[in-house]
Amino acid sequence: GLMVIPLQFDKASGFAANGLAAVEQINKWGLIDTKGRWVVYSEPLCGITVLRNVDGQVIWPMKTEAEICAEVR
Repeated sequence: GLMVIPLQFDKASGFAANGLAAVEQINKWGLIDTKGRWVVYSEPLCGITVLRNVDGQVIWPMKTEAEICAEVR
C-alpha cells in the first residue's frame, strides 16, 4: 500500500509476475520495472513509432535506424 513510484504516468497497469507494468506518459508508452525505470518504450523515428530498449537501441522493427528512415522516404 506504499507509494514507491511517484505519480508521473497518465495510465498504468498493475505489475505482472515478471515485475513489469505497462504505462503511458504523454504520448510515450511501454514497460517499466518496479523502480519506475523504462525497460521498453515507444518513440517516433522518421515518422513511425519504434520500440527501444533500456539502452536506447531499436528493438522493433528489427532494423537499423538508417534502414527504417530509408524505407520511410
